Amino acid sequence: MANVINYKNFNVNNIKLSVEHKKYLYSNDTYHFKKIMPKYVYEDGIEEDMYIQLPEGLSYGIKTFDNTKTKNDNKAPPSHSFSLAIDALVNNDIDEKVKIIKMFEQIQERVKAFLYEENVMKKLGRLSDETKLRNMEWSEEKIMTKLDKEKVNWATAIDGIKSFLSYQIDKETNEKNEASGPTLFMKLKTDKSKTDKSNNPLIKTVFRQINSNNEIEEIPQTSLPELFQGVRCVAIGVVHIESIYIPKLNNISIQFNIHEVLITKIIQKDKSRIQLPENYLGLLNNKVDKIFDSDDDDEIVHSNSSSNKSSNEVKPIKKIIRRFPTKENDDESSNDEKHVDVDDSVKPKPIIKKVIRRPPPTKENDDESSNDEKHVDVDDSVKPKPKPKPIIKKVINKRSPTKENN
Repeated sequence: MANVINYKNFNVNNIKLSVEHKKYLYSNDTYHFKKIMPKYVYEDGIEEDMYIQLPEGLSYGIKTFDNTKTKNDNKAPPSHSFSLAIDALVNNDIDEKVKIIKMFEQIQERVKAFLYEENVMKKLGRLSDETKLRNMEWSEEKIMTKLDKEKVNWATAIDGIKSFLSYQIDKETNEKNEASGPTLFMKLKTDKSKTDKSNNPLIKTVFRQINSNNEIEEIPQTSLPELFQGVRCVAIGVVHIESIYIPKLNNISIQFNIHEVLITKIIQKDKSRIQLPENYLGLLNNKVDKIFDSDDDDEIVHSNSSSNKSSNEVKPIKKIIRRFPTKENDDESSNDEKHVDVDDSVKPKPIIKKVIRRPPPTKENDDESSNDEKHVDVDDSVKPKPKPKPIIKKVINKRSPTKENN
């Protein structure tokens, strides 16, 4: 099994820092920066890079950053980070939390103490050589003034190194709120030799997950970062402290990233606790429409769309009373209609017509037409027909001419 550091076997004296060998110091003359690679002597005596395992704790998953805007470069690939809350460890051991926090603080103090050394400052080009200054026939006062200024500038840069752990800042006092507990934000490694469909580098950090069969399976690179993007989970992580980055300007930083992640549990989102009244229970069977992309289907109860509502609206229907001509009102029009508006709050029902046909004509009624029909409106409760939009036909019958009105 590969060597790894934890809060139990950590020894700050086993950290090895040097600027005397290319194994520990890398210089880039083109971009004018240097890197110091810290090493660690493990219990078996092997000297390797620093890998620190963190205990099982709460994480908010992967977060992706768009660098095209921050770097003003349309071709800048995105970067990713993975968080682990030190204050939310699974076993909730206070002593364990204190030791983890102390371990990272000791690493940072060891780095700062090393950078304060004069020989390191001279090797990094941050402190002038006093002998060379004297050979230039500088005055003693001018030499001391220059050296003091360089030391002050370098000390300011060292004090500006950011901590491994991030704390919440109190808005009133502008100081960190240690009661909330720190969180470790780690960058994900990327492989520039392999790209995805969007031509972005694939994630090199190894992700594994414990499945439902209690088996550890490795997550394919192509499934990242989407699979764990913003997913609350419980995880174990291994941090890799890569280097101490020293640019041309005095913005020194300790570069570290997440080397390996094991997802032990996925935390599901809270279910809706609203208990619907009985008259709304039918809504649960309807198709659910999402309002936001982040909404879950089982958390939203949405009514029918507005298009369905418009189709079910009740429109006012006019009731028509027809008159039939008689001998007394032959001169009147048989098309007279009386319109009565019906209250639209009551759901209208279709009007069913009952047709009464007369018997075949005889000698006594030869003058009358055998095709006359008498229309009587019948209550729809006798023979209802569930039609959503009844079609009412208008029938006009006139009496056949007789001998008297020829």
